[in-house]
Amino acid sequence: MGQAPQRSVPAVAWKQRHGFSWSTLGFLSLDSMHRLQLLYVGFWIIEPVYDRSFRGWALLVLACATFLPLFTLAHEGKAYRTKAISTLGLLLLAFVYVPSNISAFGIFVYVATSLPHLFRGRSFVAAFLALESCIFLQYRLLHLPLWEFWSAVGACTVSGLTVYMQCKAAAADARLRMAHDEIEQLAKTAERERIARDLHDVLGHTLSLISVKSELAGRLLATDPERTAQELADIQVTARRALAEVRHTVSGYKAQGLPAELQQAVATLSAAGVAVTHVPASLPRLSAQQEASLALLLREAVTNIVRHAEARHSTILLEARSGCVELEIADDGRGMQGAEGNGLRGMRERVRDLGGTIMLRSGPGLSVRIIVPVEPAQLEPSPREQARSFGVAAGTVSFP
Repeated sequence: MGQAPQRSVPAVAWKQRHGFSWSTLGFLSLDSMHRLQLLYVGFWIIEPVYDRSFRGWALLVLACATFLPLFTLAHEGKAYRTKAISTLGLLLLAFVYVPSNISAFGIFVYVATSLPHLFRGRSFVAAFLALESCIFLQYRLLHLPLWEFWSAVGACTVSGLTVYMQCKAAAADARLRMAHDEIEQLAKTAERERIARDLHDVLGHTLSLISVKSELAGRLLATDPERTAQELADIQVTARRALAEVRHTVSGYKAQGLPAELQQAVATLSAAGVAVTHVPASLPRLSAQQEASLALLLREAVTNIVRHAEARHSTILLEARSGCVELEIADDGRGMQGAEGNGLRGMRERVRDLGGTIMLRSGPGLSVRIIVPVEPAQLEPSPREQARSFGVAAGTVSFP
């Protein structure tokens, strides 16, 4: 079976580096705007038509064969050096060919449209003035009428400045696209981190509760079958709730409401044998992000107590102060030992996103204090919020 012919490696490398193929002289690689500019090459035939000499037509063909690849590389080349050499080649072609064909004076215009691809700002002005000096030199050498000089200067100025503004707009558009892509990438990264924190908080909390109840059911299996059956039923319910919470989290629901999360925290700590001193307070008008984040922060703190603290007593305090809401979770357990884990790091990131602060105090036990700023108008609770605040009256509720 025959194999398809493969292009040579040098040819492919050349095209990737310089932006065109020698087989087409680069013409097919030009965009529509640059192809439209090539229409002005048609004026070059004016002199050979009137001259009617073989030499004039031969020079025209040779000039076009030289001009096309130089023009293509000057406008579509990838490397700066390639563009610079091609633009210089166009300028030399103008000096060499224009004396034998005055109708090709427009080559200088093509040089002017190539300069914006090489220079910006003051460098462009300096290069453009140098080009005008070259046009003046050609005008003096060929003893051309003054109107031809000014027409050439005017055409170069208009064309050069037009292409310069186009290049400047394209560069600004490219910067905007890069900034947009960077913002999009940062947003994706932040969303991945948020999802990772949410899944850690949700699964860590519910799996810890399942673990505690499983150990309790194992201890009660021989002595209290009815209590064991109840614990197993609770495990089943907790597992189903965990699945639902994961689905909600993936769908964008970060957490249940803060009042329900407080009740769940008390139930979780009590199931783990930790006595809870729960001091509720009327909720201020928190934003959805603030309430969801505080709920997850509370959940992670409770999960850490159940997993690591080996505590016997804990306290949950929520207070609305002037300009802020303060949440404190404390226990009498082992305190912090070693470096912070993923849970505490996730809590710090979540509090930082809210513009708040988190303070840890270890030994004896561990106290996690979170302060989140809120607007003054948010601090006055509505009657409805007062009625739904944790389902219990304000005060101290102890669970043995």
